[in-house]
Amino acid sequence: GTTTSVAHWLEEDDFSKNGGVMNHETVESISKRRKPFTVDYTGFGWVLIKKGVFEQLPYPWFAPKMQVFESGAVQDMCGEDVSFCLDAIEAGDDIWCDPRIRVGHEKTRVI
Repeated sequence: GTTTSVAHWLEEDDFSKNGGVMNHETVESISKRRKPFTVDYTGFGWVLIKKGVFEQLPYPWFAPKMQVFESGAVQDMCGEDVSFCLDAIEAGDDIWCDPRIRVGHEKTRVI
């Protein structure tokens, strides 16, 4: 199964070849990691946000947005959790995933 974390944002060609979805980390790939690592985005089923992050981001903080790839031919509507992560990265913050922490969620995916 996959998780809601995406380690690296795909470029336009790879995104299209992958059926219009990003490469999510798998339970197996995260299980092999032993230390926290940066991701381009993660779901917000379980998240810790450092004090001061909201103050540096434009409001509204949680708003879906249309991602337009470089050519303009490919677009992807991303949810509020993804757009928050992308805005935080653009503001100079890092998004971290700690593979040692296991949590449950009311979805069919394990986070």
